[in-house]
Amino acid sequence: MKSKTLKTMASIFTIGVFLFLAFGSSQAWKKKQFDTDDKLTQAFQNAKYDDVKKAFGEPYYKFLDVVDQTVTYRWHGVGVKGESDAYLIFTAIEYGTFNYSGFEFKTWYNNEGYNAPSNDNTYTID
Repeated sequence: MKSKTLKTMASIFTIGVFLFLAFGSSQAWKKKQFDTDDKLTQAFQNAKYDDVKKAFGEPYYKFLDVVDQTVTYRWHGVGVKGESDAYLIFTAIEYGTFNYSGFEFKTWYNNEGYNAPSNDNTYTID
């Protein structure tokens, strides 16, 4: 009886760990530097702005695109090893007057793949 209960508990624990790893919010982004582009993308997949800011501090670069409803941030030392700091793009889940709590990670770019927009639809956030 004990053996069967222990096996059942072990199975439930294993499934729980698997589900957390598969669907849980990734904490790998706390590492800051990644070996490949894919690893950086996977690490930030479920990241929320507030959580990233808690880990990395205040970003040195940030602007709002009111048309796409995205905010772009840049932190020192966050990116792929050997490349410049990455631009991290967060999508507004709840769009409001600079309300960042509803922003989730969308994508990222490096200097080669991204030109910071400078048109009437974007605003630097102080």
